Amino acid sequence: MSILNDNIDFLNWNTIIRYLLIFAIILIGGAIFKDGMAILIALLILFYALSRNLYRTLEILLIWFFTYGYFLGQGYISVDFLSRYIVKPSFLLVVVFFIFQNKIPRNILKQRFIVIWLFFLLLTLISSVIQLQSPFVIISLSSFFLMYFLMQEKSLKYFHYSKFLNLFIAVAILQTAVSFLQVLELLPPPSVFFIDGYGEQLEWIAALDDVASGTFGPDGSHLTSWYASLISLLLILMWIVTKNKSYLLLLFITFLQFATVDSKTILAVTILMMLYLAFFLYIKKTAFQINMGRYLFFIFFIFVGIFGFYKAWNMYYEYSSAGEFRANLNDVYENEVTDSRNIILNDIGNWGKIKGFQYIFADFIENDPLQIIWGYGIQGFSNNVKMSYIESKDNSSMEFNNLTNSRSGLIKQFALSGVLGFILFVIAVIQWYNYCRQRAKGKSGLIKSSLLRIYLPFTLLASFLYSIEITSIPVIAFATIISIYENMAQLNIDKT
Repeated sequence: MSILNDNIDFLNWNTIIRYLLIFAIILIGGAIFKDGMAILIALLILFYALSRNLYRTLEILLIWFFTYGYFLGQGYISVDFLSRYIVKPSFLLVVVFFIFQNKIPRNILKQRFIVIWLFFLLLTLISSVIQLQSPFVIISLSSFFLMYFLMQEKSLKYFHYSKFLNLFIAVAILQTAVSFLQVLELLPPPSVFFIDGYGEQLEWIAALDDVASGTFGPDGSHLTSWYASLISLLLILMWIVTKNKSYLLLLFITFLQFATVDSKTILAVTILMMLYLAFFLYIKKTAFQINMGRYLFFIFFIFVGIFGFYKAWNMYYEYSSAGEFRANLNDVYENEVTDSRNIILNDIGNWGKIKGFQYIFADFIENDPLQIIWGYGIQGFSNNVKMSYIESKDNSSMEFNNLTNSRSGLIKQFALSGVLGFILFVIAVIQWYNYCRQRAKGKSGLIKSSLLRIYLPFTLLASFLYSIEITSIPVIAFATIISIYENMAQLNIDKT
């Protein structure tokens, strides 16, 4: 039997609308009740966890993951201890994991990638203690794998996974809606506290970068867009497999989010990913059962989407009135993209994305050779300590923008973890990737393996070029979706 003969269409408009209403209630409740709303959500998560209802626990926890940043940006959580510990999603996730850990299949917890990851966490813990930093950083670093594990718990059924996937779609719609409202100044910007590099509070201006981050919080526009890229990829694959045209409508809504965010690097990586997807589908035509007509329609849709990006971004720059430097997209391309490319090609040996590793290693040797092993730690690499110092090492031409300078998710991880920690980190992710690829069955497995082979490599590219980290919301969502499709296959939802 073909692996595409069974139906895995999870789309349910009623469920999506329900989630959108829940998000609206939470955002409005946050504006009214502030800290009280955050505490209520945390108590609900703990209540369902202690009641051993994993589905409701994860449902509310995921919703909170996607709205917590908005609460922070708007100052809804005024008590520092609450935001750092009590209501922080990653802390709540650890509590939930320990409550349900005995329900997770033992064979998964014994895999090689977990052993390597535990060594990485142990090294991070030792580094934090020796350098007198908070050891709780290991909690945030663990969210990627903890969410992956919890989705493997055997009490979760097919209809639970379907609802989770609809939740991720609702989040994408929410980001587009909130981002547009932020650009139109009908909702506040991602943060009401716009602080410059010298600690001075500035007036928010609509034409500045990071005007719209949806609900992902301050300085999160690139994360919001990378999440939109993840959901766009999922929607395309689901449309190819199910032939349900509703996924194309959702894809259009998700793509619109890019029209509101000044994140040229993430847009470029997304376009590259979509072009690679076209190639991937061509070589996998038999597996996906795509005829040439359907494939050409997909290619047409991709090019229409790229043209739509161009028109939408052009309208955004014209609307934002950013002055002569950014009057329209053509000016942006000439003044920023073309100049960035020329700067890199003319002096690639000093490109910040390469030199950043060298700057950090040299600083390790000069100031504390032990940091070669375990790095600066999270508090040693804050905006006011090593991060600004390392970026100041870029030569004058490479300071041009985020594509040329040394700001990079991979460079940051290298700085945080040191050489040994960075090696363990990379090996753990690679081992996880190999483990997941081996567990592909049926239609769910086809979707999962496609997401793995496409989204993860381009996430690493985005991390190299910009500030995408494994602890960020899009990457945690990616691990969760992979786990969902994997478990669907393991439960024999797809009969092969």
